[in-house]
Amino acid sequence: MNSISAQASIHSNSDSPDGISVEYVQRSENWGSFKLCLPNICSWRAVSVQGQKMLYVDFVKGHFINFEIDVTALSDAVLADWLVDKDTVEADVQVDGKTVHSVVVTRDLRRTNRTLRMFFLVDRFGEDFLEELKNGKTLHVRYHIHSRTYGDRFLIRGSDKAIELAFEMSKRDARP
Repeated sequence: MNSISAQASIHSNSDSPDGISVEYVQRSENWGSFKLCLPNICSWRAVSVQGQKMLYVDFVKGHFINFEIDVTALSDAVLADWLVDKDTVEADVQVDGKTVHSVVVTRDLRRTNRTLRMFFLVDRFGEDFLEELKNGKTLHVRYHIHSRTYGDRFLIRGSDKAIELAFEMSKRDARP
């Protein structure tokens, strides 16, 4: 099973107590697209799994609603050093040396499954961000935490087809 299918299967358990389901999966290079349904809402998600990191772009009814990075399999040392399970930090997000998008990131540490989820406030990205993401090769994220800066890098080649599919399918869902 490839990593995109594995990520989708995490959410596809029909016996899930959370009522989470996945209805469709399509791959495009190292990206995939699928419909993720929670009990109260369905969204279309473009996802890239790169090692222990996952990058998500979500749409509901033709609107860009979520940009998220998850880091899985955190070590005992990282978990022990983490003081709070939820906080917010500032970050700079940039594709291929283009516009620097300064955003707020909500970090949510899930100790039971050793995962750090980072939610980026999408309204601070601006309209050009999705086009940069779809046409780019590398995404750089710099987190500013307690007077220190930490960097992350993602290869985003192939994101164009997955993001466009998620966006178009979410618009289709918006039709009456």
